[in-house]
Amino acid sequence: MSIDITITHTDKGFFRKALPFDVLCAQGLSFGSFDGLRLDVGEVGAEDFILFHPDHIGRGFSVTWRKGEKNQVSLRLLTPSTAEETDDFYDTVERVVGFWKQSTIEQDGLPITVDQLPEWRTSMKDFSLSTLADFLSRDKDSFLTLFCAMWPLTLGAEERALLADATDLSGFRDYLHEKQSVDAYYAKPRFYSHDDEVMGSYTLTEDVRSIFPNAPSVPLWMEQEDGQDFEVQSWVVTFYSVSQDRILGVVSYADFLSEIPGWTYYDGANSLIEGVSLPVLEAVVAKCGIEI
Repeated sequence: MSIDITITHTDKGFFRKALPFDVLCAQGLSFGSFDGLRLDVGEVGAEDFILFHPDHIGRGFSVTWRKGEKNQVSLRLLTPSTAEETDDFYDTVERVVGFWKQSTIEQDGLPITVDQLPEWRTSMKDFSLSTLADFLSRDKDSFLTLFCAMWPLTLGAEERALLADATDLSGFRDYLHEKQSVDAYYAKPRFYSHDDEVMGSYTLTEDVRSIFPNAPSVPLWMEQEDGQDFEVQSWVVTFYSVSQDRILGVVSYADFLSEIPGWTYYDGANSLIEGVSLPVLEAVVAKCGIEI
C-alpha cells in the first residue's frame, strides 16, 4: 500500500520555473537510487530516486522527477511508514507547492488543497499504525517483507514480539533505523545460464560483514517475460579474496549455510555474518568447492 501524490504546475507563462533538485532534497534529507535490492546512496536515477532522512532511516519515499522539470512531480510513500517519514514526505510536498505557487495536488487520484495537508499527515500516521497493528495480529508464523530505504526488511516472530504492544510508531521507527544503520554488505543475487539451467549466485567477500538470506530466493520484482515465476535450478556462493584480488572458489548454498561460522539473527528472513577470514574461506572451498 502507498500514498501517491502528484503535483502539477499550472502556470502557463513563458518563463515557468523548473523545479530544482534542492527543493526536493532539503531539510536534512539524503537520496539514492536502487541497484537491484540495495540503495546506491548519492545516485539519482534517470527519472526517479529515493529520499530518506539519515537520522531516522525508514522506508524512504520515491520521487519521479527529471532535471529541468517544469510540469509535474510525483511522490510515493509506502505504508506502514513512520511518523517522522510521513512528515518528511508531506514537508516535501509543501516545499514543491511553495515553489510552484500555481499548482494542483492530487492524492491517490483525488484533488486536495494545501490547507488539507495537515489533516492528511495525521490520518496517514494513524493509518500506518493500524496497518502495522493488523500485521502484528496475524498468525504468529506469518512474515511481512517491507521494501525499505536501504534494503528490504522481513518482520517475523521476533519483530512481532518486539512491536506487539505498540501504541505509537516510535518502536517501528527505531527498529527500521537500527537495522538499516548496520555497517554491513547486503548480499543480492546475480543470475547466470549454466548447462541450460538458471543458476543464482551470491558473493561472500573476505573479512566483509554481510547480510545473507537464510534461504536464497528470487527477488519479488523479478519475473519472466511471460509473467511466470522466475525459476532457479541451483544456488551457489562465490568466495572472493580482497587481499589476493581473486575468486577463491564456489560452493553450494547449502554448504555455505552449514560451513561458514558466525551467523547471528538479523531479521525474519536474513542473518548477519561477521567478516570471514581468508583461511576459513580457503578451508571451506577445499572441502566443499564445486566446478561450474
